[in-house]
Amino acid sequence: MRRAAAERPDLVEALRELAGLLAEEMDILADKETEERIKTVEIPEDLPDHEKELVRRVQEDKGLQEALKDPKIQRFLMEIRGNPPLLARALATADQDMQKKLKKLIESGLLQVQH
Repeated sequence: MRRAAAERPDLVEALRELAGLLAEEMDILADKETEERIKTVEIPEDLPDHEKELVRRVQEDKGLQEALKDPKIQRFLMEIRGNPPLLARALATADQDMQKKLKKLIESGLLQVQH
């Protein structure tokens, strides 16, 4: 490979570009597979109706799915489990992306602000 890199930098660059495209395609395929699995999750019959509705909302809304998959949001959700008032503070102080995702979760009914 070193010899090819020295003799054919154009080939090496083409291989790098191809590797990048393959990685992008793998990400797209993984996202589509995850999307399909989310849609086919069976909702347990013993859940209360309002919880069944929340599950359906997540299954149908890619924005909710993205928010719930975000590692920052996941960490934050773990933090507020022990300190719910943090949510109100985060809505005022978090970066725009996090605020947007938190508002999405609130609007869907997955989160509630306690004052």
